[in-house]
Amino acid sequence: MEFEEIKVEEVEYKESEVIKFEEAGQEFIGRYLGFIEFTNDNGDGLFYKFADVDDDDLEYIIFGGLTVLDDRMKKVPIDAVAKIVYKGKKQSSKNKTRFFKDFQVFVAKE
Repeated sequence: MEFEEIKVEEVEYKESEVIKFEEAGQEFIGRYLGFIEFTNDNGDGLFYKFADVDDDDLEYIIFGGLTVLDDRMKKVPIDAVAKIVYKGKKQSSKNKTRFFKDFQVFVAKE
């Protein structure tokens, strides 16, 4: 009996730059590609994938898990050009000892 090896073509993965929102007023603009859910040792999570608006070979990821950002990103259509603006940390109106990261999300008009 003879056997033939099954070969898998090597997939070339694009390197993705992680965008971190650290300073109020920081903006990011990209073409939304969708989100990816994952599980690791720290639990479940998700991140959003974006392509550069001028160069599809450049990809960016933004980690979710931030309620304000996640709620807004649910409304962004796939392939839409989106702008995310980090508004800084805001104090919770319900619990004055808690703070959250606040965001605005915009979608380009066609």
